[in-house]
Amino acid sequence: MNQGLDKLSAVLPANQRTVTLTEIDFPFAQPRMHDEWEVSTILKKAAAISDKKRQDYAGTDPDENFIRAAEIAANICKGLADTDPRRATAILIGVKLARLQNLGLNGAANHESVDDTLDDTINYVAILKRQTLRARAGVLTGAK
Repeated sequence: MNQGLDKLSAVLPANQRTVTLTEIDFPFAQPRMHDEWEVSTILKKAAAISDKKRQDYAGTDPDENFIRAAEIAANICKGLADTDPRRATAILIGVKLARLQNLGLNGAANHESVDDTLDDTINYVAILKRQTLRARAGVLTGAK
C-alpha cells in the first residue's frame, strides 16, 4: 500500500473521507476549484439577482425599465455628442426613475430599498450637474 495513504488513514478514520491515490501521490496534479469560482455557480447567482431586481425595475415586460430609461435619457441628452459622458449618466438616472415609477414610493422592494434608489438618483443628478458645469467650461472629455 502507498505510504502516504497509510499515513492519512492513521489520521482520518476510513468512514470520514475517501482519498484517491492521485490526491496522495500528486497533490498538485489536478487543481481543485472552489464551487464559488465555477462559471455555472457565478451564472446561477447572477440569474437569481437578476430575477429579484427585474421584479423591482420592470412590470410584465422585462425590458420596460430599459425602454423608460432610454426615453428619459434621450430627452435629457438632445443635441449632445454621441461620446458625451452625460449620456451614460442620464441613462443611470433614467434607470433609477424607471424603478421608482414601477415600485412607487411605498412599494415593497426585493433588492434595494426605495430610499437607496432615491439616494442613487440624487448622486447621479449631482454627477450630471458636475459634468454639465465641466462641459460649459470646455473641460469635459467627450463633450462637444
